[in-house]
Amino acid sequence: MFAPRPDIAVGEMLRVLRPGGTIAFSTWPPHLYTGRMFALVARHVPPPKGVASPVLWGDPKVVAERLAGKVTGVSPSRWT
Repeated sequence: MFAPRPDIAVGEMLRVLRPGGTIAFSTWPPHLYTGRMFALVARHVPPPKGVASPVLWGDPKVVAERLAGKVTGVSPSRWT
């Protein structure tokens, strides 16, 4: 989640994943406390140019876009 270039992070996850394997990770969703805190901080100190916000990994739509065409069976789950 703190990888500055998500495309490279996804590539590395897939490179080391065994065929038929599962990728699982836990992130801070944008709508919960830590995600909201990151949004507040970013308003005053934005991430460096070209660096994606770490909380984007908590958005199922963003994760689906990042993994599109590379994996099957993306099934995000949330604890709210």
